[in-house]
Amino acid sequence: MTTELKRIEQASLIEQWRSSGKSAKAWCRENNLVYTTFLGWVYRSQEKKKALSSSFIEIKDRPQTSSGISLEYDGIRINISSDFDPVILNQCLQALRGKKC
Repeated sequence: MTTELKRIEQASLIEQWRSSGKSAKAWCRENNLVYTTFLGWVYRSQEKKKALSSSFIEIKDRPQTSSGISLEYDGIRINISSDFDPVILNQCLQALRGKKC
């Protein structure tokens, strides 16, 4: 298998994991993948995306899992319930932006 085909397959598996809503560890266990190897794929994928863009993207076509919202950026997912504390959300967003809370 060529390097490019491997990257395409890895990207497909990463997307399957992300759309599953499961932790990487649980998803790897269910799909018989070595967790640390998979994390390497995710890391390299994120580094490539960082080189292309560093802005937030809208997540579409994800299964609705709660009555709240889910924010994802750079491999970090924050699930916010409908009764969230806006102060804590603000602190999380500041931390993601690199500011001190």
